[in-house]
Amino acid sequence: MLGDGPVFAKATMPSPAADRRAPADRLPGLIRAMARAARSVLRRLPIDARGPAVEATSPCPLCGAAESRALFDEAVPGAGTRQLLRCAACDLVRLDPLPSPAEIPALYGEAYYGEGNAKFGQLTGVFVLAFRMARARALRLMGVRHGAILDVGCGAGTFLMLLQRLGYEAHGTELSESSARGARALVGTATIRIGPIRTCGFDKGQFAAITAWQVFEHLEDPRETLREFHRLLAPEGALVLSMPNIESWQARWAGTEWFHLDLPRHLLHWSPATITRLLEQEGFNVNRFSQHSLEQNPFGLLQSALQRLGQPRMGLYAMLRGPLDREDRQRLRRLPHYLAYLAAFPFAIALETLASFLRSGATFTVIARRRPEPVSRA
Repeated sequence: MLGDGPVFAKATMPSPAADRRAPADRLPGLIRAMARAARSVLRRLPIDARGPAVEATSPCPLCGAAESRALFDEAVPGAGTRQLLRCAACDLVRLDPLPSPAEIPALYGEAYYGEGNAKFGQLTGVFVLAFRMARARALRLMGVRHGAILDVGCGAGTFLMLLQRLGYEAHGTELSESSARGARALVGTATIRIGPIRTCGFDKGQFAAITAWQVFEHLEDPRETLREFHRLLAPEGALVLSMPNIESWQARWAGTEWFHLDLPRHLLHWSPATITRLLEQEGFNVNRFSQHSLEQNPFGLLQSALQRLGQPRMGLYAMLRGPLDREDRQRLRRLPHYLAYLAAFPFAIALETLASFLRSGATFTVIARRRPEPVSRA
């Protein structure tokens, strides 16, 4: 548990006058905020929500407590009229109120998955493929060398394709028929099932391992999801979850401009402590944590820094997703920005490697094993 007074470095919404400041004029404040965030990490003090006590529309999904405080005392981009609340009892951070079932599909349309389910162009896709290969190797390091693997929220299906090439029996799930098109084209229609995990019809004990990469923060029913994972895993089967770390140095420093908030799609914001509590309650033993991610952490730092400097929200993300390597007429205009990103990437890697060494990486991966004994529902 971390903090130093207000744990999250205050990132108030800029005034019109502030908007006219050049990025260079904002650098001293940005650097001071970095120092405050680093100091709070090193001192390991409790998280402190800055906002007032509020009456949540629903109890905490982790502990059931009603008392909450607003995490920030200013507007949070993307939240609209919703707030980010921190549970006073267990520290889980959640969006309140949650989007209604009718609102969810609009949050995951073509703008989210990319045109034709192609989120990235070929140049960026080279890096994405390398990251997916690292995920596949992680299974072997865990001792899962054969059997059936389920990837929940499989996206374009690249990870499933690599699993098939390594000899695994690969299965995946996606939110909708449209979001599953890319994966089905890559690995086969029968491999992908649609909908929440509990409705997909998998058999008890079917899987040697289940993975959910950057998925758990999107779920409004994490406890029921874990119970279904427990049912689907073989005895001592492996569970791999990867998600943003709301207690990280990066989150503290970036505040409301943190890239990984991604509101209103991210419903629950986890820390190693809160996810460990839930896993242990639902029949899993936590084996290890990793807070080092070349795939997620350096990029999140650079995008958050640009937003704190007043640059367009998600501008870097849009550039990496955009037509840099798909439309000739856009290449020359975007190429200098892409090269600048690559030049800054080593600096971001260095900072995030240090953060992970201090157990404060921007995202984390937790590896757990299913306990064979019955789970107590008391």
